[in-house]
Amino acid sequence: MTFGSLFAGIGGFDLGLELAGMDCQWQVEIDSYASRVLSARWPSVPRWGDVCTFPPDEAACWNVDVICAGPPCQPISQAGHRKGKADERWLWGECLRVVATLNPTVFVAENPTNLLRDDRGRTFSGIIGALAAIGYLPEWHVLNASSVGAPHRRSRVYIVAHANQQRRQGGNKSKPLQRMGEEGNKLARSSAESCCGGCEVAWPTRDDCHSIQRRQANQYLQTLPTAARLEWPTEPSVGRVAHGVPNRVDRLRCLGNAVVPQVAELIGRAILEAEGMVPE
Repeated sequence: MTFGSLFAGIGGFDLGLELAGMDCQWQVEIDSYASRVLSARWPSVPRWGDVCTFPPDEAACWNVDVICAGPPCQPISQAGHRKGKADERWLWGECLRVVATLNPTVFVAENPTNLLRDDRGRTFSGIIGALAAIGYLPEWHVLNASSVGAPHRRSRVYIVAHANQQRRQGGNKSKPLQRMGEEGNKLARSSAESCCGGCEVAWPTRDDCHSIQRRQANQYLQTLPTAARLEWPTEPSVGRVAHGVPNRVDRLRCLGNAVVPQVAELIGRAILEAEGMVPE
């Protein structure tokens, strides 16, 4: 399977999906330091800077089986001001516009678990409703980095949405989303009210999330290479004082925002198995 990466960062999602056996076709990342890392690690992969102007030409040139995305988490992160959709960095609308334009078979996204609680759940409900409106059947799970051997919890919610082919072929296609700014946010909210009731959306409880991790994450953990299960340091060995390490602040910032590759690999393997493919 091929994939494209939105908000690629330093390529945590990309590395994990490649380890699972998928092939990266393009990346979208606006941060200059992160883009240089991507260029060094994926020198032959096409890159684009701004998600708001992507895709830059005919959509068919950018078609992939899977789109992965880690939209900026600052608007809902516990460490930020939690302005949600009022934050100028809120780019879920643009993310869903790209998905509606390129129509991948699978869309997978990652964000902090505060996404589930923002605006009393209405924000997340809007995202799920918008996915349903453009023809995708979404599910979501909370996974911890500790489930794949990391020494810290790092809980994140992962959304995996599969194209609803029956709905698309049945003549009930939704009108493709236009470029989504504030209008996209309104559409997401209205879609939640009109669509989610018929999609049998069930909100996960804390016990559900822990049960999912034990039942699924630990199961897939057994399939990961031994090297992926080794103990990790809690942070890169760049020290806490200035000692000449170049780009130290950028390194820590990008690592802090990155998807843990081993979790992305776990999800990639699950997607391949669901599609009837054998992960490498």
